Amino acid sequence: MAYGAADIDRLFTEYSAGLCLYARHWLGSNAEDAVQEAFVKLLGQSSPPGNVKAWLYRTVRNECISRLRKKRVRDEAARTMQANGRFWFVPDVDAGMDCQMVGQALSELDAELREVVTLRLWGQMGFEEMSQVTGIAVSTLHNRYQRAIKMLQDRLG
Repeated sequence: MAYGAADIDRLFTEYSAGLCLYARHWLGSNAEDAVQEAFVKLLGQSSPPGNVKAWLYRTVRNECISRLRKKRVRDEAARTMQANGRFWFVPDVDAGMDCQMVGQALSELDAELREVVTLRLWGQMGFEEMSQVTGIAVSTLHNRYQRAIKMLQDRLG
């Protein structure tokens, strides 16, 4: 049986904030679009996934990766046009800046470490769920998490 509107509303209320934080790790702005797309895809499922939380995070992750690939293609086309002296669009400059110490420390982590911290702390996921989302072994995720926390502790004091 597929999800109804009340189910989607409940799941959105429960998971959207964490999913948006997770998507921001990949995309910065426009994270909400990737989260919305995940819920649209959930509505289209003929049967509910076994672990909806992990499914949503995995879907958001895949959507973010897809959007980054598309952006890379667009950026390459823009560089080519620029090299040829043609500009078809104005580059999007993100003027927003997180000035808080923790945000800065997180941004200085490698992407793979930042992803694990985001899933663990903001996504409130266990390592098994994180493994389902990323396709990475639990032991590797645990090691990355420990390394990330140590680095954050060193930076933040």
